[in-house]
Amino acid sequence: MHKEEFRVLIKYCFLKGKNTVEAKTWLDAEFPDTAPGKSTIKDWYAKFRRGEMSIEDVLSPAELIGIDISAKTLSTLRQSDSRRVRREKGDTAQRHERGRCRGGPTVIFCADQTNT
Repeated sequence: MHKEEFRVLIKYCFLKGKNTVEAKTWLDAEFPDTAPGKSTIKDWYAKFRRGEMSIEDVLSPAELIGIDISAKTLSTLRQSDSRRVRREKGDTAQRHERGRCRGGPTVIFCADQTNT
């Protein structure tokens, strides 16, 4: 069976009120060699609970515009972005630790600036 067909069956189990363990047990009994894994079923149940009832694949923004990005490139982009965010958060935290800045995360006044 194709994954889309399994999604229909997972959605059927969800709508019938079965929990993920019951759905997995039923799918394993009916399709012992090809049933989806436990985490796949849990992921789809989570989507259905959020009200996302479509069984279609969700495309990434890159796939929507037809850009072919390798997994390595995508991983590198995510890592560099997370480092940038941590660095920016760290800069703000360091200013607050040193007592140079007043207020919350958005710095408007700093003690080392003169107010004229």
